[in-house]
Amino acid sequence: MNEQLADEDEKVKVVPDSYEYKLFELESVKEVTKLILWISLIFIIGGYTLNGISQTLTKYFGQYIMILIPVIMFMKNKKMNAKKILRINPVKIIDVFILLAIVISMQPFVTFMLSIADMIFGNGMDLIFNFDMDTSMIGAIGTIFSLAITPAICEEILMRGIVLEGSRGLSIGKAVVFNGLIFGLFHMNFNQFSYTFFMGIILALVVLITDSILSSVIIHFLNNLWAVISIGNSNWKIIAFDNYIKENIFTLNGILISIGSVVLTIILIKLLMITNKEHKYIPDSNKQSDLILDWPFWILFIIFIISSLLLVLLTMFVSS
Repeated sequence: MNEQLADEDEKVKVVPDSYEYKLFELESVKEVTKLILWISLIFIIGGYTLNGISQTLTKYFGQYIMILIPVIMFMKNKKMNAKKILRINPVKIIDVFILLAIVISMQPFVTFMLSIADMIFGNGMDLIFNFDMDTSMIGAIGTIFSLAITPAICEEILMRGIVLEGSRGLSIGKAVVFNGLIFGLFHMNFNQFSYTFFMGIILALVVLITDSILSSVIIHFLNNLWAVISIGNSNWKIIAFDNYIKENIFTLNGILISIGSVVLTIILIKLLMITNKEHKYIPDSNKQSDLILDWPFWILFIIFIISSLLLVLLTMFVSS
């Protein structure tokens, strides 16, 4: 009798700890894909609305309003433990240097993929980021805040927080490819998909390897900061090297540098795994994550295709 009562007490202890994850574990991939679909629709509709109210509001706080607030509401509704779901854990100092090296190493391949997309679909990036760089101190800080800091916070909480946790029922390979695919589709154009798919895989991998979302936040911030500096036509030698790659991307040297970029990035990720042997990814067999390409994904995909084609047509119209 005493043993039976002890078993009942143990069950009572276990249920409250697992209850907050019970709702989220049900059809987790489908749930997070639905969330991405809704946020994408909010971006499309809400973006025009916010622009009508204030372009400044959209530029500086659009992602907080249209990504972060829906994510917070989603997490509250699902009774999630934010620290566990988002993997808010410290990053080792040595890992910070490896992450910095990864940012630098992957730039040639990112440039290569974007150059191919621009050649096929037109340079839609000029329309997406159509603004004059304010070189004043306040202007530069504002640009860094809106284009580097904000996406590194909002997009990482969504993609490498919610979406990656929702993929815990998948193998590590499927989980990171799915994350890269959703990250690419979320940008709603062929040009950015060409490199954000690759970046999404890298960002998901470093989070799983280090068990910290701060790893992807660091890479995302530094990558976007690199782009901001490039837009500002900096004379830094490292940006000059980036410009050399853009100008020679389809030459033998450019192709070899791009291949070397991928190889070096893989080596650095392997090094990151060595410094984080204590973190081992184990799929959660309790999660129902087998339906990756369910109806929310296909609706998201259709919206992505329509949005991308419209940008291609707009780019052709502007350039004609």
